Amino acid sequence: MDLWSFLAFMPSATNTYFLNIFYFACHRISLRHNGIEVVSAYGDASGYQMGSQSAILNLRSGDRVYLQLDEGRLYDSSSSSRGYTTFSGFRMQ
Repeated sequence: MDLWSFLAFMPSATNTYFLNIFYFACHRISLRHNGIEVVSAYGDASGYQMGSQSAILNLRSGDRVYLQLDEGRLYDSSSSSRGYTTFSGFRMQ
C-alpha cells in the first residue's frame, strides 16, 4: 500500500536525479519508480533503528517516484517543526 502518496515526486523534465530517503524505526521501506521497487531498507523490531538509502535514476516527465512502507511502522514527532523521516532529491544535470 502506498501510504505516502503526498511524498511522491513527478519530474517536469526528463533528466537524471539523485533521490534519498532517511527513515527512523521501520521494518521495511522502499523507493519505487512507476510502481517498481528500486531500493529498499530494512530494520529489525528491537529498539529504535535508523537508516538511509539512495538511488540515481533517469526520469522522464510524468514518471512517479515515491516511498512505500512495506512492513512495520515509522516513528515521527508530534511536533510539526521536527520530522524523523525524509524523502529528498535533486536534479544532477
